[in-house]
Amino acid sequence: MKRKLIRTSAVLLSIMLLVSGCGLSDPMYKNESSTTQGNTSTQIPSDSENNSSGIQNPSGETSLAEDEKLGFQKTMNVSDVFRLNKMCKGSGGYYLENEGLLYYLEPESGRMIPVCSKPNCKHRDDNCNAWINSSMLTIYGDKLYFANSDGYGEGLRLFSMNPDGTGRKQIQNLESPLKSDNSTITFMSTASPILYNGMVYFKDGDRICTAKLGQDVSEAKVLMKESREGVQESHWKFWADEDTVYAMHRALTSEGYVDTLYRLNDSEAEKLWNSKILLELGAEDIILDGNAKWYINNGILYYYTSGGQVWKVELNGFENDDSGEAAKILQCTTPLLKDTDVGSGGTGLFTKDFIFILNEQKDSNTVSVYNYSGKFQQKLDLSEIFKLHSNTYCIELVFADNGKLYLLGSRGQEMSVQNNLYQLDLQNGSLKEIMDWPNSGSDYKEPETQYGEIG
Repeated sequence: MKRKLIRTSAVLLSIMLLVSGCGLSDPMYKNESSTTQGNTSTQIPSDSENNSSGIQNPSGETSLAEDEKLGFQKTMNVSDVFRLNKMCKGSGGYYLENEGLLYYLEPESGRMIPVCSKPNCKHRDDNCNAWINSSMLTIYGDKLYFANSDGYGEGLRLFSMNPDGTGRKQIQNLESPLKSDNSTITFMSTASPILYNGMVYFKDGDRICTAKLGQDVSEAKVLMKESREGVQESHWKFWADEDTVYAMHRALTSEGYVDTLYRLNDSEAEKLWNSKILLELGAEDIILDGNAKWYINNGILYYYTSGGQVWKVELNGFENDDSGEAAKILQCTTPLLKDTDVGSGGTGLFTKDFIFILNEQKDSNTVSVYNYSGKFQQKLDLSEIFKLHSNTYCIELVFADNGKLYLLGSRGQEMSVQNNLYQLDLQNGSLKEIMDWPNSGSDYKEPETQYGEIG
């Protein structure tokens, strides 16, 4: 019987670490995911008492690519940054969620304001009209969509609203009401739903489900059930590429973190790939942990592991009588970056055109950029961030679009509530701090504790 196999190969390249530079001057970056064009005439009204309409739709034609109009936006769903991981692209700018509140960022001016027109609002809590506290954020049609579970036991619900924050309404339930004996209360399992081409993909308890937009969870189609045997943590991430929807399951077991990729068909989930194959086929210097990053484009999975290695996996597979041939397909000889640059850590970020690799050497962070042929493009110097804020503890990659890379710098400690958002120009290397970022105004202070309280 013939069986489908996944053709897996390493991204082949030779790394020249002697190449240096502080900016990207290559003109090819002018077109780097350039679907949100700068528009100096874009008007972002203030949130003052006289502004009754909140944020207006920017003028001009839409700047979204065709695949970004279907709900799921790849470029805006790559971030795992704790304090900034829900965002989407609109016409002329970006919507970002921070600490439960929704903001609009105009990239050219760097101006960022809450999506709220409530008079005299302080924009600090759930009394603000910008409060969404969402597990997803996207644009579909002419509406913004988000999901939250602020209903105190009602489970996750999907909402829509106008791009200016008005007209909010509930669309459907995505989770069954919680019960006191429900095992999901004690079992750590997370998932962020996605909306793609009129369908919603989500997790309800231990079930991976899909439903039409507006269809209640009670009518959802169950594609598979989550296995919890021997699993300490369970994290799901949905993804859409062309006409296919995927779900990556990251499980923590006694063997460590393992990623398993499924293709979500009309009535079931098909297992495609497992990260343990990298170990089974003899890949050297592989580190499988909870920091692995990945991206799917044109039917190919790009998988980054800590230590600076990127692997290329062809998901469409091929027919072969001998399953042992899979071991001959994987070429596990050349990592994307040498350990002398990234060490055992490092993080990756993907866009449609480029791969960004951030090392984790404190006070000397750099970002190396590659194309999808594995060719090294340039190294970005982030030392200016430490000059602006000397107590910056770590830098994280958020997203890259329209020739700009966005980074978050935490001050004092990892995942600090005191942090700064930066925009790095990929053509000339210039760095801009987003001054209206809500967490940038206060300086980091060590937490106050009493002797003997911690220990």
